[in-house]
Amino acid sequence: MDNIFELFFSELNHSRICYAIVGRTEEYPLNIDSDIDIIIQKNQFSDFWIFIKSLEKKGLTLIQVLAHETTARYCILMLSNGTKHQMLIPDVCSDYYRHGSFFLSASFLLQNRILDAKGFYILYPDKEFIYYLIKKIDKGFINDVQFNHLLKQWKLDSSGCFSVLKEYFDSLSQTQIVNAFESEQLQVLDQHLHDLKISLHKHINYNTFDIVSRVSNRFKRILYPTGLVIAFMGPDGAGKTTVINQVKTDLGGAFRQIRQFHLFPKDSDHSVPVSNPHDQKPRGTFGSIAKLCYFVGLYLLGFITKIFPLKLRSTFVVFDRYFQDIYADPLRYRYASGILWLKIAGLFIPKPDMWIFLEAPAEVIQNRKSEVSRDETERQLLAYRNLCSSLKNAYLINADQAPEKVVYDTEKAIIDHMKERIKSVTKIIN
Repeated sequence: MDNIFELFFSELNHSRICYAIVGRTEEYPLNIDSDIDIIIQKNQFSDFWIFIKSLEKKGLTLIQVLAHETTARYCILMLSNGTKHQMLIPDVCSDYYRHGSFFLSASFLLQNRILDAKGFYILYPDKEFIYYLIKKIDKGFINDVQFNHLLKQWKLDSSGCFSVLKEYFDSLSQTQIVNAFESEQLQVLDQHLHDLKISLHKHINYNTFDIVSRVSNRFKRILYPTGLVIAFMGPDGAGKTTVINQVKTDLGGAFRQIRQFHLFPKDSDHSVPVSNPHDQKPRGTFGSIAKLCYFVGLYLLGFITKIFPLKLRSTFVVFDRYFQDIYADPLRYRYASGILWLKIAGLFIPKPDMWIFLEAPAEVIQNRKSEVSRDETERQLLAYRNLCSSLKNAYLINADQAPEKVVYDTEKAIIDHMKERIKSVTKIIN
């Protein structure tokens, strides 16, 4: 399988886009533990999206774009070969903004960029130094590894690094920074971080356009939330827990955070689960309808207060079972009032973005878990299959395969769904 990093930058080098990777690249491409920060010229974002589109011919698929700044886009690319998915996360920006404040222009940063021996462009030492230093000072934190990266740039061009300091810091701050790198001591810089941040922001220009652009960016995030809500469905023994855990590990990097819920959109109450729910006596008609009303209220409140805010914050929201599970397995929920009331209640239940149904032959399910009879397992499998066919954005996955193949097929369904979604929300990347 092609290495997604090498393929991406080989194609980027042959494009018309002037770019450079910023930050620590010493371990690239063997070890990439997070996103890859890339600077491009301010007027080349349109070219960049054309370039991203062209990568589809090479098998690279864009599945996610997070507009975290007015001039920055956090992109998720996937490369698949039938057995494995590779992910690459280029965080692309032009002029460097942070929290809506302008710090550095792309045209300045890209001056004298250098072609690294490993096949990608990096910034010239003084540009890398001021970019990385400003980023760490504004965050108010720097560790040994980050300090050593800055020290490396300082040693490569100390006079150039000192010259750019004058544009962003007063004389006292300049002296403190120089002393830290001349003495090669992190603590000298660390003890002045708070004052250096104050000095930095005195030299930052704020304007109405930046404020308006930031508000517009936040409004787009409300209209086009970049989180994803998935409900995993299927009988006990279908392998939901195993698949969910691996999917969260493999695809979690496409989101800012991960949250998992069991059946309801509420935090776990740590109650002891019922070991064999089918042994319990069903509720009467009134009790069943009352329970449905409770479920509707719980889902509506949960989506308003938890799930939608999580989607706005680009969260991967995973449900292990969902309300519609009652349709396929009413005895589990002690429900005994017929399908009509279920359908009425279902009209008021907010739906996830997509559904994953796991199924396997009844004998496979029985070998894994045999808490119910073979006939009941077959009835549930048919009910889940019918439910899957009735829902929008529902995918049926064969769970009677090698575990890695089940995970691959599940992830492919999610990737394909996200690929189609990104096509319909192109406004977030314009």
